[in-house]
Amino acid sequence: MRKSAVQAYIGKRLARERAALDLTQAEFAQMLRCSQPQYGRYENGDRAIPAPDLYELSRRLQVPVEAFFPAEERDDLDTTEAELVEAWRSRNLAAVLRLVGERFG
Repeated sequence: MRKSAVQAYIGKRLARERAALDLTQAEFAQMLRCSQPQYGRYENGDRAIPAPDLYELSRRLQVPVEAFFPAEERDDLDTTEAELVEAWRSRNLAAVLRLVGERFG
């Protein structure tokens, strides 16, 4: 996976975590101790979030840092299935329920 693809994936994961907590980009940026425009670049995949910041964020959200990275074994899953696996692994019950509802509801 290319560097830019990984950044985009991490950005999508950040956006999902932020949405699950019902926080604005500015509020999430404050948690990361960065500006809202800088956080927006992380979320859009335009910039790579520094590893120490990603680690600190995973601790605060109580999710494993691996949850922010694509797993190779998910290559055979469609997008919704991969998102469901991610939501389950990161203990994001709201996202799990939403995805199951979208898929089977």
